[in-house]
Amino acid sequence: MSRKTDLLAAMAAVRPDRLEPPDDPGRLARFRAIAASGESPRRRARTLRPGVGFLRPNRYTVVVTGAAALVAGALVVARPTDHEPEPPSARRTLLAAATALRDGSTRTGRYWTADLSTSTTVDYVGETANGLPGTTPLYRYSSTCDARLWAARSGRDASWLIIDSVTDRRLSSADERAWKRAGAPGISGCQIYDTSIGLHAAPPAAFGLRRTVRAGKRDAPTYPNIGGTPLTLDQIAALPADPTALKAALDKLWVRLTTSTGSRPGQKAPTYATVRQVADLLVSAPTPPAMQAALYRVLADLPIHRSRGTVTDRLGRRGVAFWSDNGAVDQKLIVDPRTGHPLATESYLAGRLDTFTVVRRQGWTNALPVLPTHRL
Repeated sequence: MSRKTDLLAAMAAVRPDRLEPPDDPGRLARFRAIAASGESPRRRARTLRPGVGFLRPNRYTVVVTGAAALVAGALVVARPTDHEPEPPSARRTLLAAATALRDGSTRTGRYWTADLSTSTTVDYVGETANGLPGTTPLYRYSSTCDARLWAARSGRDASWLIIDSVTDRRLSSADERAWKRAGAPGISGCQIYDTSIGLHAAPPAAFGLRRTVRAGKRDAPTYPNIGGTPLTLDQIAALPADPTALKAALDKLWVRLTTSTGSRPGQKAPTYATVRQVADLLVSAPTPPAMQAALYRVLADLPIHRSRGTVTDRLGRRGVAFWSDNGAVDQKLIVDPRTGHPLATESYLAGRLDTFTVVRRQGWTNALPVLPTHRL
């Protein structure tokens, strides 16, 4: 057999039988030893034993060894490495956020506080001659409300929502002209997430939160408002921390809100309604970390979506977005999974950002609120 034939046979022997060779660390070393020995790889290399050193390479060895290296490199390149791994599931991310809250929620204080900012797009319809709301939008504007929540842990202390400022801006020059034609109406309310609070004077103003529903009264405060249902502080504090029991309690609230539209007692709320309730409690209601962790566990058992990567809220903070399908309204909850803190909610109408609320800060404090003169 000629040396040329030996070289081709050695290269053929170096070629792997399949793309995924069996787990044999000595396989490549044996091929290289065959090439270095100058023997035909078709003959049994009887002198090759584990631990035998390589012979001095001849002029063919570099060629064959290089071919072996190319083949070995091809095995690595052939495996897909150019796509990102799938992100963790919504359930895993939410459970991690719940654990982070649980592990970091040992601190308490006199007040549970939150600094909130909400920006929403408003269609101004004015009033008809008989005092009823109009049906045709006269102009559009954005309204931004900055507020601070002070929820007392003890019933001996008063709880407050302090509205620091409200800023209205017309969206276009045409809206500005229509606003002037309508008499340039002033600021009339503050929107905190999905709850509107009427203002009789310019802020700052303090809105007192009721701890319990007054005996013999059916009225309830307009804030906090959970999925369209007003709740008092005691009612929020009485919500169970067990995820199964908490979901049942949220279902009851939804049924109570929608009974007049044909809901049946014991009926479960649709996913989008529960997501809204949870977002209300996480973002704009006085719910400390232990309750927030339970709310995340409720979300973890729902068929909701998770962003593929991180997103940023209006303050530039990075988090993960969660949402459920809800027709034209696309509402997202943004959470920092490392700390478990809710960052923001964003609502899109027909693909356009319509409303967002950012949580600038949440936490316990022993400080006392500084109240403005005007009270609502």
